[in-house]
Amino acid sequence: MKRMILFVLFLYGTTLTAQTRKDQLRQIDLHFYEEDFQGVLELSENLERQFPEENGHLYHKTIAYHLLNRGGDISDLLEFENTEAKVDKFYNYWMGRVHMSRYELDLAIDHFRAFLDMGVYKSDIIRNETVYLLDWAESAIKYYNDPNDYELEHLPEGINSSYEDLSPAFFDGHQEIVFVSDRKSGSGRSGKFQVYHASKANGQWSEALPLTDIGDFDYANAKIEIIEHDRGLYFYKNDYDGSLYISSYSEGDGWTEAVEFDEKLRDRPVGSHFFINDQKDMILFAQGSGDRHDIYQMDLKGGEWTQPYPILGLVNNEGSDEENPFVSHDGSTLYFSSNRDGTIGGYDIFKSEWIEDKGEWGRPVNMGFPINTLDDEVNFELTPSDQSGYLASNRLHSNGGYDIYYFHKEAKIEVKGQIVDNKTDLPVPYAQVKFHPQTYEDESFVAYTDQDGYYTAMVFNRDKFHVEVFSNDTKVYDGRYTSYVPTDAAYLTYDLSIALPEKTVERSNYSTIYQGGKQDNTSIEMIGNKFRSGQKAIVNNIYFEFRSFHLVANTAPVLEQLVATMNKYPMLSIEVAGHTDNIGSEATNQILSQNRAEAVKEYLLKNGIASERITAIGYGDTKPLASNDDELEGRELNRRIEIIAIEENKMQPGVVVSSKQQ
Repeated sequence: MKRMILFVLFLYGTTLTAQTRKDQLRQIDLHFYEEDFQGVLELSENLERQFPEENGHLYHKTIAYHLLNRGGDISDLLEFENTEAKVDKFYNYWMGRVHMSRYELDLAIDHFRAFLDMGVYKSDIIRNETVYLLDWAESAIKYYNDPNDYELEHLPEGINSSYEDLSPAFFDGHQEIVFVSDRKSGSGRSGKFQVYHASKANGQWSEALPLTDIGDFDYANAKIEIIEHDRGLYFYKNDYDGSLYISSYSEGDGWTEAVEFDEKLRDRPVGSHFFINDQKDMILFAQGSGDRHDIYQMDLKGGEWTQPYPILGLVNNEGSDEENPFVSHDGSTLYFSSNRDGTIGGYDIFKSEWIEDKGEWGRPVNMGFPINTLDDEVNFELTPSDQSGYLASNRLHSNGGYDIYYFHKEAKIEVKGQIVDNKTDLPVPYAQVKFHPQTYEDESFVAYTDQDGYYTAMVFNRDKFHVEVFSNDTKVYDGRYTSYVPTDAAYLTYDLSIALPEKTVERSNYSTIYQGGKQDNTSIEMIGNKFRSGQKAIVNNIYFEFRSFHLVANTAPVLEQLVATMNKYPMLSIEVAGHTDNIGSEATNQILSQNRAEAVKEYLLKNGIASERITAIGYGDTKPLASNDDELEGRELNRRIEIIAIEENKMQPGVVVSSKQQ
């Protein structure tokens, strides 16, 4: 008897362990399709501790990892091209997302096009989102393939941190910088921000130290301004419904205690994202709520500040957010951050020129890449020369959230060369050549060889580059190059003799990589997300009394799960489809299936689900899943309730590529 009990307990424990493993895999899938990628990684870690040999989660775990940790080697993800890509119809969608987050726009475009071209079911939501992402990538790649005349430098660790580093301002040329950061509290946008100061000597930045006498700020007020000629640091406080304060700097004494900038501003509303000009007679600020702000202006006239008024001209735009104004030191150009139409992505820096004869600002122009990226750019500031400055961005390869970048204009020069195979001395035609400035390798100057192996590119003069050459999508050269010629020279020459591999690997045809997967059904828990919309969940655990439409008691857990799903997805509408086997007459089965579908609908109604979200239809025995000749694996499968998600076009694309600053 004891041996029998132990055997039963062993079987129970084995079954429980298997269920636990299965449940964990299901939870990982649920979090993945909800795009809770951090949850996927945490659940995967827990699964791997219990079941080190389990690999059924690795595909989704790897995608989640690379969407959270942009940049770096993705060879582990590319390995799934020979396995999961053949059975997962969403492979191209996910690869497009990964490549886009890495600014590999040509690859993202190929994958998005392939996904749309596949002759498989896609919900309207996911199809529309993919079209949106494809259009975005095709628009952005034009900027990335034609960089402007600015070179960027990611400021080093010590100034930048794994927290939010914002609002760079500077004095002493650009040899000293102040900025705000939440690195002390480490709480993100709910934390406290302090002002930090660092200086540059012999090309090296000092450690950034907090200016504790200035006090701290919340995220919405984390903006400072420097007027260099009086070495004054300006910032915003909520006092008097919003006012500006100033702390001044002197050698030896440091920063003074902050005082109110001008008491006459007490009855004038000032926004926290402000700008004050060098003459201290004009204040610009963003005013609005949520994700919708316009830029307003106040002027000092006759010793009094005017009431705020919308800035004149074409800067403010209905339906978009205009933030972080900055006017060049000569007063001719306004720079600001906006998510208006025409962005590369998220918030971009735009500039608008002052039209003297009209007395207003002209049509804004996107400043292009690398000033702007697929992510967000804010807090743009120029030095008095208008040739260099700083901005904050949460772009690829930032340390945490927002990091601080230094930019400066560089002269470009033409570089020409020929690429030949060092084994045959024959030219390498139609190769791609990329020059990446070493200070910011996400920028590249791209050229292609002609049929005789010749190329021409425009690159920064007197700069160091990382150079890559690709032939048929295979990297065939990786080296370093310094461009240096007198500025009066016509061009410079850079020839390459490279070792071509015996065989180059051409890019896969992503449109044909999918070979078909499992039946396109899903679980009740997942039927409401955008990947499963329009699909059906076959529910086998809704029971009725024999030849009746009365629900039995042990059906409640399944129906509760359905209620929870519909509450989770408030825009989800469903069809409750009733089906029977072929025992009994066709008319009887039709009535029975309709009544059973109505019984499920009635349960949902009693639990608060709106009637217009539920359609109940009985199909009788007209849509069997299996033969009715046998009970097992036959008639029992045909007696079922199906929950079918009805397409809902009101849902917006769930694009998670960039964030927004309030």
